[in-house]
Amino acid sequence: MVIVHHFMLDRNEWRPHKGVDTPPLAAKEAPMGDKAMTAAGNEHDDERLVYDVPEAGAKLGLSRNGSYEAAARGDIPIIRIGRLLKVPKVAFDRMLQQAGQKPGQRP
Repeated sequence: MVIVHHFMLDRNEWRPHKGVDTPPLAAKEAPMGDKAMTAAGNEHDDERLVYDVPEAGAKLGLSRNGSYEAAARGDIPIIRIGRLLKVPKVAFDRMLQQAGQKPGQRP
């Protein structure tokens, strides 16, 4: 039995710890506005200029570690801002549009 926050987890079943009547936060439904949240949790995906590396990798079906490995190989375009790695949306979209094309071929 593992105590997580103030809830106990016993064989994939949540039950409150002593004296706690509220369900865990993960079990509560997140309020949804006019738009549904994207997988990354951002309502304004079209307005963003950059993605996080795991976010861009998730769009390709990669795990978090796989995303960083692909970025290190140069398979995902990145820019470095200090210690942060970001994926420019324009470069990422261009990479996807050019996937499978021969060099010099126009879309």
